Amino acid sequence: MATKRRRNLEKLNQKLSHWIESKLSHLKGLKEEGEGPGDGKKPRRPRTEKSHAPAAALSIHRENVQICRGVVYQLRAVAYDSQGSPVPPGEVTWKSDNPAVAHVNADNGRLEARGVGLTTVSATTEAGVRSKPAMVQVHEAESIRIKAPSPATVGCNRRLPLAIQVTVAGGRTLKDPIVLWRSSDTSVVNVGPDGVLVGGEVGEAEVTAYVGSIESESLEVVVERGSAGKPKGGGRGTPRVLLSGQDLCPFDGSAVTLDATDPPVYQRPYKPDYDSNVFWINLQHPLADALLAQGEESVQWRTYHFQRLVDVFTTIELRNKFAESEELDVDLVLDEIHVIEAEIYSSAKEELFGLLYDQEIDLSKIEE
Repeated sequence: MATKRRRNLEKLNQKLSHWIESKLSHLKGLKEEGEGPGDGKKPRRPRTEKSHAPAAALSIHRENVQICRGVVYQLRAVAYDSQGSPVPPGEVTWKSDNPAVAHVNADNGRLEARGVGLTTVSATTEAGVRSKPAMVQVHEAESIRIKAPSPATVGCNRRLPLAIQVTVAGGRTLKDPIVLWRSSDTSVVNVGPDGVLVGGEVGEAEVTAYVGSIESESLEVVVERGSAGKPKGGGRGTPRVLLSGQDLCPFDGSAVTLDATDPPVYQRPYKPDYDSNVFWINLQHPLADALLAQGEESVQWRTYHFQRLVDVFTTIELRNKFAESEELDVDLVLDEIHVIEAEIYSSAKEELFGLLYDQEIDLSKIEE
């Protein structure tokens, strides 16, 4: 049964991947060519004063914070009105249930990891709306390793997530806890508190992850003007969509099992997935695992699988559409997403309806 499921998943993935690939050169925004000037970028919308409904719900931007002792981290409060739309939270008061483990500034949400242990942090608006407590676990780091290959290359004003591994007492390893970062030249490269590297001026620099006297080996970073201009992942052939826990790594042949905390569609920052157009559908994600338990031939799984391919398609389209843009307008990007998804779902209704929704389908008999 396990072998049959693997084969069925592979056939479904190939069928959907080939269909998505066939659309990449036909829909708006990908590999457009021609000598005309084009439509150009839409003008920015003028600023307008908006009135907001009061906050009816409040949350902290991270529900679970894994952090090393001695590190300071900024928490953010996110508020929603009674309709579920984001609104400004206004003045917020922060509180830690155990300041000896993690102290939080009551006025600005600045979290300081002081002692090894577990505690919770909450936020409350002036009107008394209280957030769900965020779990904060503080660890004592013994070693730190940056998992990205060196040297790393990034374009000016482009972002590159860095994955790290921290060893704590007992030899246990943590994936991507919050640490501190240092750059040898902040005009060339910076790394934010969540481990996202941002390219600055053209040049070379080194970045290091550290906590107190514990630090990683330095990662060499080369910043090139426009290196991410042609969409990263778009320059080396057609996209490859693989299944974690099932397909092998195309670069070294190793087994690939992602974490439950990795996104539903993932490109590993410590492998050349981004540059080589390799995307992974994360079968270890809790929602994917629950839906796959319904069976790979269930409507629930087939529609989920298709939606992940749409995520890949949209990502590639947007990278091409906005590759050369130095200033992105959020509304313009959202408009483009709506256009891309409307067209792909319309095509799917005409061409994939049976594959996605036929209750009696036998995946072993579909044509690849």
